[in-house]
Amino acid sequence: MAPNGARSAGPRGKIWFARDGTVGVDATRHGQMALADPSGASLVAMGGALYRTSNGDTLPPAGPGSTLHEGFLEGSGENPVSAVVGMINIMRGYEATMKAVHAIDQNKSQALQAFTIQA
Repeated sequence: MAPNGARSAGPRGKIWFARDGTVGVDATRHGQMALADPSGASLVAMGGALYRTSNGDTLPPAGPGSTLHEGFLEGSGENPVSAVVGMINIMRGYEATMKAVHAIDQNKSQALQAFTIQA
């Protein structure tokens, strides 16, 4: 992408990214991505994993020590152990509710049978 946001086609070859945001093809450096901090910004999806700020402002630069890692996917930000524990708790609650519903249904059936026999 060009600095103005327009898409541009570059030379063919092996594309690489350095930790500081430098972008190159084969052994030639072609530009540098700006690393930004989106914390607290209201972002609007543009499609294709592209976002912009809702008010058109630029994002502040990323803090010191921020790096780009090639070949990695961003994590969900969710702790998988906590998520599984939460799902187990929800499932236990559901099972307890279903047992209570089943017990109420049995009591209703027994009461109907008792009144049917006396009548």
